[in-house]
Amino acid sequence: MKSTVAALVINGTDAAWANVGDSRVYYLHNRAIAKITEDHSVAYKKYKSGEITRAQIGTDADQSCLLRALGNPERNQPDCGSAQHPIEPGDGFFLCSDGMWEYILDEEILVDFLKADTAQTWGELLQLRAMERVQSGNDNLSLIAVMVND
Repeated sequence: MKSTVAALVINGTDAAWANVGDSRVYYLHNRAIAKITEDHSVAYKKYKSGEITRAQIGTDADQSCLLRALGNPERNQPDCGSAQHPIEPGDGFFLCSDGMWEYILDEEILVDFLKADTAQTWGELLQLRAMERVQSGNDNLSLIAVMVND
């Protein structure tokens, strides 16, 4: 059995993350999306090579073809990243499965983050957007929203 993962560790003003597969971590800083992890999928490679647009990743025929996954003994290495500066109040992190990000735009993630006063509200706004668009047969819609406070 194979799966994907997105992980986040916050220690004081330091933040680090890792992902394997097509689950993502978004880092929001200074009222903008500062970082989005890269998917380990054939569709994402097509985007990086210019074959498809970023918006087409979630609907591409090869989107579910993973190049790395947990449970794959040869190809399971995570990509790791960290904030290049101390995290501060007003920053946010959004971890989600492909069943979530396929149905929302990056700009909507930012808009709902800026509208929300709590991580719970942010997550609920995004979930409502996705639920309006999700197609039958979607087997995963997972999300974690984190907002850095004082």
